[in-house]
Amino acid sequence: MKKQDLELLVSANAIESVVISREWLDGQAGEWEVYAYGTSPNLRGNVLETARGERRGFKNLDTAFGFVVGCGYRGTVTVEDRFRPTNA
Repeated sequence: MKKQDLELLVSANAIESVVISREWLDGQAGEWEVYAYGTSPNLRGNVLETARGERRGFKNLDTAFGFVVGCGYRGTVTVEDRFRPTNA
């Protein structure tokens, strides 16, 4: 889903919640990603993409949250920081 898609769905009240999450691999934090969940079965965890169709990542949580709010979304935002311990 691209930014314009999210803005359109927000304006149509089709987004129920947003999750901002990142994975930790080998002790290194990944970029934050934004997932949108909506009223349609097609909107169950769609990740935001760039104009080139690549996964859109954010260096920090504030930037990701600002992006979501900038798209007009004012509902529930869940933050997940998925830490995976490295294997000993």
